[in-house]
This record gives sequence, C-alpha cells and structure tokens, in this order.
Amino acid sequence: MQDRVNQSKQPALNDAPFQRILNEMSASHQTRVPLIQQIEERTRHKFIAYIALLQHPNAGINYDDIQPFSALLGSLDGYMGLDLLINSPGGNTDIAEKIIYMVRQFVAPPLQFRLIVANAAKSAATMLAFGADRILMGYCSELGPIDPQVTFPAPGGQYQFFPAQSVLDGFDAIYEEVQKTGNINQAYVPLLATLNPTLLDVCKKAIDRVRAFGESWLPRYMCGNDQQKANRIVNRLLDVSRYLSHGQIIDANEAKDIGLSVDYLEPDDPLWKLIWEYYCRAELFLRTTQQFKLFESLTVSIAIRQSGG
Repeated sequence: MQDRVNQSKQPALNDAPFQRILNEMSASHQTRVPLIQQIEERTRHKFIAYIALLQHPNAGINYDDIQPFSALLGSLDGYMGLDLLINSPGGNTDIAEKIIYMVRQFVAPPLQFRLIVANAAKSAATMLAFGADRILMGYCSELGPIDPQVTFPAPGGQYQFFPAQSVLDGFDAIYEEVQKTGNINQAYVPLLATLNPTLLDVCKKAIDRVRAFGESWLPRYMCGNDQQKANRIVNRLLDVSRYLSHGQIIDANEAKDIGLSVDYLEPDDPLWKLIWEYYCRAELFLRTTQQFKLFESLTVSIAIRQSGG
C-alpha cells in the first residue's frame, strides 16, 4: 500500500519569520534573492516562479504571460534541471501547453523539469504538470480537476461558468426524459431557449482538447511511455462525478493515488521552509504593491499591474 502523509502530524509553524515579512513594507526582489539562492543550492536546479493572486480577475494563464515567462528561461549550464514554482487558478489551456513547449526547449532529458506547488495550481495550472517529470508538494499544496469550464447564458440574460461535461449531461438528461414521456417539462423551456447547438459542440471539443493534451504530454515524461497510465490519470481528473466542484482540492496523497509523480516535503523540511517563505514573500509583495502577477528568477523580476490600476 502506498505510503500516506501522516495526517495527525501538526505543522510546527513559527510566526516570527512571517511577522518580519509583514514588517518589510518595501519588499523587493532583493529580499527574495537569498531564498532563491538557497533553494538552488539545495536542489541544484534553476528556480523560476510564476505567481498570481488567485482571486484577481486577471489572474488566469493567458497570452500576456508569454513574454515575461520567456524572460525567465535561459541557459541551464551548471544546473541539473529546472524548478517552476506555480501559483495559479488556471486559465487558457492553449497557453498552458505553450509554456510547456517553451520549457521543454531548454529542459530535455537527462535534465529534469519539476513543478513546485506551494499553495495552489488549479485547472490549466494542474495541466502544466503533464509536461513535467515530477511535482513537488507540501502540506498546503493543492492541484485541481481539469474538466473545462464554458460560459453559459443563464436565464435572465446573465452568464455563468459551468463544467462542459455537466452541460452535456444536463442536455442528455432532458433528451432522455422527452424520449421516455413524449413531453417536455415546461421548467426546461427557458433553459433550452438559450441553448445554442453550437454550445454543445464547443463543450464536446473543449473536453476533447483537454483529454488530448493530457494523453499527449503525460506519456512523454511523467508516465514513462505508459499510455494506459496516462489515460487513467486524465480520465480521473476529468471525472465530474467524482469532483463535484471545479475548485475541489487534490492534495499530495490523492495526487499520488491518481498516478502523478509527487515528491512530498514535510512542513519542517528545510527545502519546504525555503519554498514557503519565498512564496509568502512574493505574494505579500504583490499585495502591498497592488500588482497581481510575478515572474521571477535569480536575475529577473517582472511584476504585472492591471492597466489603469
């Protein structure tokens, strides 16, 4: 049986370092450089970070990320691989795949590409792991389901995000009821009036796109040419009957059970402490400077502020 994280062990957290962080109101790249240096010394990997404030309306992975992300990539001479610390609510699947393409231009075997999740890598950010060799997680790290979300016109003229599979399942349920009874429940009429057949096609293609993404990338690295294992992982992460919320937490234990290659760091592990402090400092920097994305390495620091902000 696969080893489980000791759930009864309580993290021994010391508030003093984080109080010092809070007192550094002029936080800058230079306050984080020593942490990056220490992380790289321990891992012998080049360290880069892409951190977004999860609740910001523009936090998602998108086309504007390409240029700042490219600035982080460069020579890996002297390194054994690349570590990407990601904090993201998800976003554009195509851009997530482009980031993998970009990384893999610099990191080919035997060099290793690891995805570090300090806090959250959801949806399309979880899919970045499909192009990695391993995932590094701690006690508060979370991945998420990868079922695509679509914008759906709701009654009243408003728009909401719904899982693409749920839209298809809902339509199938209505269709089966009509086939069985020969009548349509009048409660469905307003909904069906907004249901453009094109939307159903969009839903199906969105699911197919995500499935193809995972089934293509996972066997190349993380699954070691095991296509069946890759298919099982994708099916599990797409399963809306298992994951009833798109934001549902997938912790290190469950990620391992799914089949992903996860290295778990205990709360008192020296490397985890460095990663967590770096993440806390980076997020505080964004909040105190009213910016919402940070792209950073030992030599590069690019923070993004919303236009007009």
